[in-house]
Amino acid sequence: MFSTKIVAILAILVVTVLSPALVFQAAEPPSVGTASIEDDQAVGDSVVIALSGISPGTYTAALVSSNDVESLSIGSADVVLPVIQGVTQSTGTLNIIFDNNSDGYDGSDLLSAYSRITISGSDGLIAYSDALASSATAEISAAIADGAALNRELDAAISAAKEAQSASDKATIDEKMATAFVNIAGINAFADSMDARAKAAVAAAPDEAGIGASANKVSEMAANIKSWANAASATATDDVTTNSSVAVQNIFVDSVINNLNAARNGYDFDNSGGIGDVVTDTSDPDLPEITSTGAGEGGGTQAYAAARDMANFSLTASPLPAAETTEEVVEEPEATTHILDLGLPSVGERILASIMQVSMLIGLVFVGVGGLLITKSRRQ
Repeated sequence: MFSTKIVAILAILVVTVLSPALVFQAAEPPSVGTASIEDDQAVGDSVVIALSGISPGTYTAALVSSNDVESLSIGSADVVLPVIQGVTQSTGTLNIIFDNNSDGYDGSDLLSAYSRITISGSDGLIAYSDALASSATAEISAAIADGAALNRELDAAISAAKEAQSASDKATIDEKMATAFVNIAGINAFADSMDARAKAAVAAAPDEAGIGASANKVSEMAANIKSWANAASATATDDVTTNSSVAVQNIFVDSVINNLNAARNGYDFDNSGGIGDVVTDTSDPDLPEITSTGAGEGGGTQAYAAARDMANFSLTASPLPAAETTEEVVEEPEATTHILDLGLPSVGERILASIMQVSMLIGLVFVGVGGLLITKSRRQ
């Protein structure tokens, strides 16, 4: 009897202590879809929302600033329920697009002002949401800007190289080649900055798998771009301008343009029909085999898209996380609290002192409960 009571009390205490930890570690609800910020008439001025498995009703979407001060309604729509073999399904798809035809559109870069999104039902309650750390979205915005600047430089280089391709005299060819690569250092710098910003976004939000996956693509493609652009520059310097034959120059100019085009738009090495795509052989449905990862194919176009994808929201049926707050740094006087108030100096991490205090409290509870049980058992 006595031992049974002790075991029961210990079990209750253990459950009480561990339950919060178990709740904290509970898995996140599954994603029902994404909201991606796209380019419509300007950079990052549009939102495309695509959700599935949604209960019937009318839903309204809104972007929210990191501190909850600003919000922008980006439209509403009804869930479309599919009919399969004459049976209307219980859940359907929700698609909302915010662009230049929408109310409230002003052409501004949405990612620079908003880092959170909500989807609310007709009752006004939030049904789905997601949030990205504002420190991460700042780095993503910078990576996107670098990608746009990089592609402008590549476009300028391609334009000059094509003028060299159509020229019929050495002087013009040499001049256009010089123009094409006058800012090769800038091309490399934008690629490096894009890579650095992508990695910084991962560091700012290490738990965001979507940011990490897209950032890896940005890094890989930035390396591709530099490799192709530098190869084109080397050909221009070593083979085009040093050659006295216009006919021979033209052969090398073609090579320069091919490399610049690859740097700008990527190159389909595996002939899959897509660039940077994973190719899977499904000839054996039970044993699908990845035959190509698409690595080494992406150029400026794909790098820009990957940078955009870092800002994709993954919506789940969960409440919107608390707003970010800017904490003011206030210098506090050195703490005089002593561990357990026993006159011992307060050193090391404060959390250790808290753990020791909680441990002592639990110990006192055990002693008290044990004493009561012993007293009761003796009376019996």
